[in-house]
Amino acid sequence: MISKPEFDLSIVGAGLAGASLALALHKTMPMLKIALIEAQPVHTKTHGSFDGRALALSYGSTLLLQQWDIWPVLEPHVGTIKHIEISDQHQLGYSLINAQAYQKPALGYVIEAQVLGAALHQALNACSGQISLFCPHSVVSLQQSTEQVELTLDNNHVVCSKLVVGADGAQSRIRELLNIKQQATAYDQVAISCNVRVKSTAPHTAFERFTAQGPLAMLPMLDERYGLIWCQQAHRVDHLMALSDREFVAELQKALGYRAGELIEVGTRKTYPLIRQIADQVYHHRCLLVANAAHTIHPIAGQGLNLGLRDIEQIVFALKNANKHNTDIGEFVTWQHYIEHRQRDTQKIVAATDGLVRIFSNNDFLLSHVRTKALSGFERFGLAKNWFAQQAMGLSK
Repeated sequence: MISKPEFDLSIVGAGLAGASLALALHKTMPMLKIALIEAQPVHTKTHGSFDGRALALSYGSTLLLQQWDIWPVLEPHVGTIKHIEISDQHQLGYSLINAQAYQKPALGYVIEAQVLGAALHQALNACSGQISLFCPHSVVSLQQSTEQVELTLDNNHVVCSKLVVGADGAQSRIRELLNIKQQATAYDQVAISCNVRVKSTAPHTAFERFTAQGPLAMLPMLDERYGLIWCQQAHRVDHLMALSDREFVAELQKALGYRAGELIEVGTRKTYPLIRQIADQVYHHRCLLVANAAHTIHPIAGQGLNLGLRDIEQIVFALKNANKHNTDIGEFVTWQHYIEHRQRDTQKIVAATDGLVRIFSNNDFLLSHVRTKALSGFERFGLAKNWFAQQAMGLSK
């Protein structure tokens, strides 16, 4: 006789995506009994999701976070993006997007990953009645059956649920146990990330600057700081990382120019290789992949976290619909619309980011000319600019 599942769903991974999903469900479907399983201690800065990287939250993402009662704990810690300046190094073409033109308070916001993680887990601490946290415990094995999924943890505890959501990142253990393959494309680029203190002349402005080596983004944070994401060709990274802080600031100032102001100092620099990974499927009998476990994309447009939050939005929608019609939350019929919807959204974002990488991350003479014309035309023609602005705000469906 098969025992009744102890939980409605198990979320594997309590990083940014898993914690956000648990909180969203706590707000919208408090009747669900949730297991949240995390392999790493969540209250330390060594957690992989909670480093010092600056993350861009689109305006549309903040509307979701407001619905889930997450935004109030984040708002005191965010920098505001009211303007985005897009330019190409050594070229005249540029474009400026303003939130005011779209009657919005902001195009988006910026928060450090470690601050976001701490705020999410602070909110989770108040949900212990509905959400059972298994931490630090990793999943050793997964057993699917007709009515449930059994997860065996490293302490031999077995967690049974109707649905498992793999929110455990790009190196997903759930994806591995399900033997789901993925399409991987390695870019010949490595991202350097750090915080930069700036004597700013353009408050609340994000800068997207395209160089021959790769795109450079400066995201406004609190206290005259910017979050830097500088994508470089792999062979140049060792040189830049070996520079002193003073030398690195000089190189960055040369690449960025002075439109953001005078760069004063940089914090700890970190690097991570850039790779696109798309899972062949996001649903496998009573198991679902979400966020980086399902798709990892290039950071050129700052859409990675926002794409994951839209996954969560659609998971909440699917679960509410299943509850309304009294259908099994683990069955394929519950997730058919989700699969189709997320595939379209992911494909759209992947196509846009890959196109930007190909066009704006090289020094080809003809493409350089095309880039200049494109940016100049982008500034003059409203339809293209409006489309980009809607994408940046996360309001394009």
